[in-house]
Amino acid sequence: MGARLEWNKQGFTVALLVCFFLGGGLGWSLHRIPGNPLSQEKAGTSSPNESKRGHVAADRDEQEKSAILTRVHEALRAGSDGNQAERIGDIVEELDAKQIQIALAALEKAHLPNRKGLLAQLFERWGELDPVAALKYAQGLDNPAESRRGMEAALSAWAESDLPAAEAWVSQLASGVQKNSLTKILIAEQATHDPRGALERAKSLQMHWGTAMPLVDRIFGEWVQRDPRDAGQVASQLPGGTLRDDALSLIAARWAVSDPVAATNWAYSLLMGNRDLQNVKVEFSNTAINDAVHQWMKSDPGAAVDWLGRLPDDEKRQALAARVLSFESGDQSDPNVILQLCELLPEGMERDRAIGECAGHMAEHDPEAALAWVRGQTDDHAKNVMLVELISNLSGDDLLGALDEVAKVNKAGNDPIGPDSLEYDNISDRKTLATWAAAQPNNQGYVNEIAANWAKRDPDQTWQWLSSLPAATKDGAVQAVIKDLSEDIPDSGMQKRFEGMAQWVAQISDPKSRESTYETLARTWLINDPESARTWLTSAPLPASVKAQLLAPKAKAAAP
Repeated sequence: MGARLEWNKQGFTVALLVCFFLGGGLGWSLHRIPGNPLSQEKAGTSSPNESKRGHVAADRDEQEKSAILTRVHEALRAGSDGNQAERIGDIVEELDAKQIQIALAALEKAHLPNRKGLLAQLFERWGELDPVAALKYAQGLDNPAESRRGMEAALSAWAESDLPAAEAWVSQLASGVQKNSLTKILIAEQATHDPRGALERAKSLQMHWGTAMPLVDRIFGEWVQRDPRDAGQVASQLPGGTLRDDALSLIAARWAVSDPVAATNWAYSLLMGNRDLQNVKVEFSNTAINDAVHQWMKSDPGAAVDWLGRLPDDEKRQALAARVLSFESGDQSDPNVILQLCELLPEGMERDRAIGECAGHMAEHDPEAALAWVRGQTDDHAKNVMLVELISNLSGDDLLGALDEVAKVNKAGNDPIGPDSLEYDNISDRKTLATWAAAQPNNQGYVNEIAANWAKRDPDQTWQWLSSLPAATKDGAVQAVIKDLSEDIPDSGMQKRFEGMAQWVAQISDPKSRESTYETLARTWLINDPESARTWLTSAPLPASVKAQLLAPKAKAAAP
C-alpha cells in the first residue's frame, strides 16, 4: 500500500478477532441499526415480501460471518504469531465494502487496544473499493479524531490509485483544518512522482512546519534518492525557518548514506555561506553538516575524522569535532577514533574533559579493555587524563591495575600524577586506594588526601587504616583531616564528630604538632558549635594562654 499509513499487524490480529467474536448484537446485526443505509428494516409496517427479503439478507450476512470466522479459526491454527497476523491480514484484504462497513459499525461499540490501527486498515481497504462512500462514512463518525484518521486513510488509498479524482473531491471541501489535513495526504502522494510540485503545494498551506516532519520526509525523502543535488539546491533556496532546516538535515543524512563525501562537502558549503552565523557551536546543533557527519561516522569513522582534521577553519573544525564527540561517545564507539576527535580540540580543559569522558565511559562497560587501551597510549598528558578518569570508575583488581600505572608514570617523572590530581569524591573503592597509597614511596600527599576525604564518610574505617601506618605518616594525615574540617558540618552528630576528632589529635606523637592541631580543631569547633566547644576547652590539653585567646570575645570594630 506504499504511501498509506502503516499499521501494527500483531495488534490488528487481536483487535479483529475481538471484533468478529463480539456477536450478532453488534456489527453483524447492523441491519437492525436505525438509519443505516444497509438496514433491511423500514419505518412503519413492512409487507410480508419485504420482511422475507430482510430475513434472507440477514441469513446471508450470517453465512458470510460464519465463513469469515471459520477462516479466522484456521488462521489462529497457523502457528507463529507472525503467520497468524499475515493470514488475518489476507482476510481483511478480501473483505468487500459491505463487510468492512459491518466491521466498522461493530468497532464503534467496542473498546479495543489497537483501535487506531484497525480503523486505518479498514478505511484504507474501503478506500480502495469505494473511496467516496468510505470518506462520507468517516465524515459521519462522532469521534473527531477517528473521523480524521478514517478520512486520511481512505483518501490515502484513493490518491495512490487515482490522484486527480482524490484532488477533485478534496477541492470541494470548505477551507479549514479538515481540508488542510487531507491536502497533506495528497501532497504526500504527489511527492512520490512530483516532489517539486508537492513542495510548491505544501508551501501554499498555512501550517506549522515544526509538526509536519513526516510531510517533509515524504517530499524530500524520495527526491534525495533520485537526485540529491537537485533536492539540496531547491531546499537551500527555501526561506529560513523550520521547513528549510528540516529539509536540509534530511537531505544531508540520506545523501550521506550513499555518498558521505559529497553530502558532507555540500553541507559544509552551506555553513560557510551562512553570513549570519554568529555562534558556530550553536549552529552545529541544528544544521545539515551535523547530520551528514553523524551519518558518515556510522559508515566510515576514520574517513570522517580525517575529513574533519583537514578543515582549514580552526574554529569550525574544533566546534564540529566537539559536536561529533557529543553523539559518538557510545558503547560501540572506537576509542581510538574518539581520541582522534579529541586531538582536534584546542589544548586545555575541553580536550581533557572529552578524553576523560571517553576513558570513563569505556571503563564502565569493559574495564580490562579500557586499561589495556590506556596502557598503549604514548602521549603522556593524554594518558594521565585517562588514568585519573579510570581510577574514578574502577574497583578491586582493575583499580589496582590503574593505580600501578600511576606509579609507573610517577616513577618516570615526565608528567607525574600528583595527590591533588585524583578525584577522591568519585572513587568508590577507597580501601583499595588506601592500601595502594600506603605502599607508595613519598606517599604523605596521597595519604593526606585519602584520609581527609574518607573521614567525612566513614571516620571509623579511616582511623582503623591510619592506625596501621607509621607514626609520622599517621600524624601528618590527622593534621590534614583537621585542617579539612568544614565550617558547615551538619548539626546532627556534630558534637560527637568533634569529640572523635579530638581523640585523633591526642594520638599525634609530636607535642608541637599536636598542640597546633588542637588549636585548629578548637577554632573550627567554636564556629560550628560554640557551646560544646567551650565545654571541651575547659579541660582541653592546651596551654591556658591559648585557651584564653580562643575564648576571648572578638574585638568590635571602632566607631568612625
